[in-house]
Parts: sequence; C-alpha cells; structure tokens
Amino acid sequence: MNASTHKQFDPLPVIHEEVPYALQRLGKFVIWRAFTAGKPDGKADKVPVDIFTGRKVSAFDPLYQMTFDDAVEAYEAGAGDGIGIVLDGQSVGTSEDGSPLYLVGVDLDNVFGSDEAQMAAMKIVDEVSSYTEISPSGRGIRIFCTSTHKPQSGQTEHGEIYAKGQFLTITGHRIGLGEFGEATYAVS
Repeated sequence: MNASTHKQFDPLPVIHEEVPYALQRLGKFVIWRAFTAGKPDGKADKVPVDIFTGRKVSAFDPLYQMTFDDAVEAYEAGAGDGIGIVLDGQSVGTSEDGSPLYLVGVDLDNVFGSDEAQMAAMKIVDEVSSYTEISPSGRGIRIFCTSTHKPQSGQTEHGEIYAKGQFLTITGHRIGLGEFGEATYAVS
C-alpha cells in the first residue's frame, strides 16, 4: 500500500461542552495519544501520556490523573489526541438507598459498519438509557452510566463493559438525549 492510500487514524475532536457535568465532576481524567505502529489502517492504540513529556504512563497512577477542566486545558494545548476517563472500580457516589455507585463504561465497536450492527447497538443504547457518544474513530459507541453492581469487566456477547481496570476515551460527540445516570439493571 503506498502512502497516498494509507489511512491514518484521525480521532474526532473532543467537544468538551457536551460531556455531562455529572461525568466531568468524577475527576479521574487522563490525556491520551494515538499510536498507530503495527495497527491496521485507520486503527490506533489510545495510550495515556504524561502531559509534559508525552511519554506513555499508567492511567491508574494518580500522578497523571486530573480534573476534567485540567484535561480540557491540556488537550487544547496539544498535550495529546484526546481525553480519557479512568474506571478504577472505586465508588463515585451513592444511590438513593445509600448503596455505592460505580462508574461503568460500555464499549461497542464497529457500530456503523452495517445496518444490523447499528440496530443492535441502538437497542443497547435504549436499554442502558444513559449518556452515549461516538468513539474517537467515529466507528464505535461509548455509553457511560453508574451502577450499584460492579459488573465483571471485559468482553460480552454485545461488546465490552468496564467498571475497573480500564480507561475509556471521551469525545463529547453525543448520541441521543440520554442523561448520565444509574443503569444497574441494564448493565448487570
């Protein structure tokens, strides 16, 4: 494949004003860069980086975590290709009955590849009924919610679900009107 036909990873820009305040206030954000070496065309690893040196870091090291406002400032200054939120399995609040709430992210890849994939994804979006956005590639969807149950992180028959041990990118490219909120039943 020659250089003129090689497709680079060009992430969607972050629209920080569209990220719900309830998600912004959680305060465990990182800056990431896209690394395309060894990846198929149009794909990239999204890797947390130090905003000063650009070196790869652990999203779980508090030294590299920041508030949403600080992450926006670093992103807009060119420190990285995007913003991510850390899902570390820690409680982010309490439900009305006093139970701890955990941040959960649902990651659906290649949603816009076919009508069937898009319909299946929209069914999940409707079931979870929380804040949903397009992933940086423009081909996938992320759904963010809270749950009183911490689901097992990893691959499911419909996509990936995370409550700990992961960071997920944030774009602010909202889909639908779902507000960030509790969706325990849907993600259990």
